[in-house]
Amino acid sequence: MIDFLYEDDITITWDTDKTFVVCRDGVTINSFAERETLTMEKARLIADEWLGDMLQEEMLDHADEMYFGEDEQYA
Repeated sequence: MIDFLYEDDITITWDTDKTFVVCRDGVTINSFAERETLTMEKARLIADEWLGDMLQEEMLDHADEMYFGEDEQYA
């Protein structure tokens, strides 16, 4: 197993074959698999890309929320 470490206590663990497990604060939050067996460099690129896509989706999910002041929220 190889761990790729990221900010906000996110770790993506690669089983050195096809499976990745995503954890935040030590808790599994997701997993994904690739169809091909990977090299270490390719696995790191895939983990980086997956995390980037996940963070972008989270940003888009919240993009339609606008805040006006501390007490008012419009969606």
